[in-house]
Amino acid sequence: DKQGPFVSAPYIGGVSVIGVLNVNQGVLRTSVLKQVGGFCEVFRDYGIDPDLTTKVLLSGHDIVYTKKIAIHHYRNWSSDPNSPEYAQMMERQKQYKALYAERYSKYAKGGWFWQLKKYLWALFRKGIGFDQHYNSDQPIFWNLIPRDWHNIMTSRYISITDPITTQRKSYHLIQHCPGYLRPKSFEVEPLS
Repeated sequence: DKQGPFVSAPYIGGVSVIGVLNVNQGVLRTSVLKQVGGFCEVFRDYGIDPDLTTKVLLSGHDIVYTKKIAIHHYRNWSSDPNSPEYAQMMERQKQYKALYAERYSKYAKGGWFWQLKKYLWALFRKGIGFDQHYNSDQPIFWNLIPRDWHNIMTSRYISITDPITTQRKSYHLIQHCPGYLRPKSFEVEPLS
């Protein structure tokens, strides 16, 4: 982000309740966008990217983060967290998260290994006081920054072998939804 609380973060990208790492769709083939039905206007500003990322992933396409391409956001962050504008933005985000959960929670069943990864990561973070370095741009292990490790360990669809398999590639954080986890037919119902 170019303004707001994440200015010092090397990048941001939250992991959803079903384990999908959000990707701001900077580079996406038009054919894929059409295949998944495009952007869902119900989600609007702060929910549109998580929705699109999930539709692309669950329809069978892999999603990656590039190492050298970045999108600079100029979000409408209020400078005052006590302002009515900030409260409205937080309320919209809360509504979009609820809509997302309504639409996609049925795809979060099972996942014992994903739950184990998250549990071990929480223990690790607590044990070393990791949260204070969460947005650091300094590599900590295997030439990855803390946020990379956070995303690997909390995402359901990123393999723990990702640092090895992408070491010499121009991308990393590969999200792949195996066929057995994909819906047999993936049609997103309109939200009310």
